[in-house]
Amino acid sequence: MYLKLTVELDEGIAAPHEDRDGCWTPISFQRGHHSSQPLDRYYPWAVGMRRKIEVGLAFPLLYKEHGLCSWELWSDGEQPKFLDRHPGSGVSTPADGLLIWEHKPRDMGAKTYAERYRDAQGFLEEYNAWCNGSCYYFQLETSDGEELDRCGGFYGEKWLTEWLQMSIQGCCGIDPQGVTVDRGLVLARRGRGNRYNELPELRKKLKPVGIVFRGDMSHVVEDVDFGLPALSEDEAEALENPDEDCVQTD
Repeated sequence: MYLKLTVELDEGIAAPHEDRDGCWTPISFQRGHHSSQPLDRYYPWAVGMRRKIEVGLAFPLLYKEHGLCSWELWSDGEQPKFLDRHPGSGVSTPADGLLIWEHKPRDMGAKTYAERYRDAQGFLEEYNAWCNGSCYYFQLETSDGEELDRCGGFYGEKWLTEWLQMSIQGCCGIDPQGVTVDRGLVLARRGRGNRYNELPELRKKLKPVGIVFRGDMSHVVEDVDFGLPALSEDEAEALENPDEDCVQTD
């Protein structure tokens, strides 16, 4: 028996701030962009917005495009200060966009500027993945067609890879090492079901000889160490049925 892993693009997924509550809101000052708004609605920064920027509840953004698009925080991690009417620390000129926490400050787990900076960076990683179409869906099954796990809504390769490491290693009775993804949290965020609760039982019976990668986007995980050899389907069949006679035809 061997495992089949199919990875495809999840084309129907919404932007991360539209997919769940309690999230940052990105605003672009570029025409034609998703969430585009006029610059003069926000700039020059009003006193209230300056305060948000100072405490890490809003971040001016830079936009780059070279093949793929990329949103980055204007700040270098140093907490900006506004002196009287003259904003400093590189935020005195218009930005390309703005990232705003529109909820109550107490609703954010991050409390310090440094923590909020890291939280905003994490959001932008997912948002950039969505903007560039790097969102994934997978299905994991045995060579007999028994589905073991499936889920979609992964923004970028990091979440997908960590989830798959835990799922595949769990099926094979291997304790995942260095995998920090919280499957329950991801399930709650994605609203997708799977057979995770059945994995302890499956650990006792699955002894795959390897894993076969399938799907248009399987290349994004082919180099990941899942603790199993990567096989072509012909190789997997040959290992699974070593005693079958090979019949050659002209």
